[in-house]
Parts: sequence; C-alpha cells; structure tokens
Amino acid sequence: MREIKEMTCQIKDELEGAKDYAKMATHYKEMGDTQTGKMYYDMANDELKHAMNIHGIAVKLIEEKRKTVTPPQYMLDMWKEEHDEYIEETAKTKYMLAEFAK
Repeated sequence: MREIKEMTCQIKDELEGAKDYAKMATHYKEMGDTQTGKMYYDMANDELKHAMNIHGIAVKLIEEKRKTVTPPQYMLDMWKEEHDEYIEETAKTKYMLAEFAK
C-alpha cells in the first residue's frame, strides 16, 4: 500500500500549504492589503480542495483493496492515525479561513 502512504504525504503537504497561505491571508488583511489577502485566501482554499480530493481518492482506494485483501492491523492503525490528523488539520485550516472571511 505504498500509494496510500504517498497519498498521506501529499495530503500533509497540501494541508501545510493551505495553513501557510491562510496565515499570509490574515497577515495581509491585518496590514490593510485586502487584495493580496484575498489572493492568499483563494490559494489556501485551492490547497484545501487538493487535500480533500486526495483524501477522497485514498478512501476509495482503501475501500477497493478491502474487497479483495484484508489489510494488516498496523496498516489500519496507521490509516486511522493519518485520517484523524487529516480531520484535525482540515478543521484548523477551515477555522483560519473562516476568521479571514469575517
């Protein structure tokens, strides 16, 4: 399941980018440059969408694999941990974006 591991890395990269852009959006908004802030806000949303898309692909792939193979427990545990982190980091990023939009 190397592809799942690769996807989890991609998801983390996308979420990290989204958080970085969200921070920059807030920074520029606070500095009074709302146009630049909005560009960073839009880029953060794009990165968040990428993470959500990759997550959806990973979930689908896992479901497909489970139809033919029972994954080892360590893989299930790893995915649960990665999935929980994805949920938490996505929520943080959405909160940051909502704060910008106020």
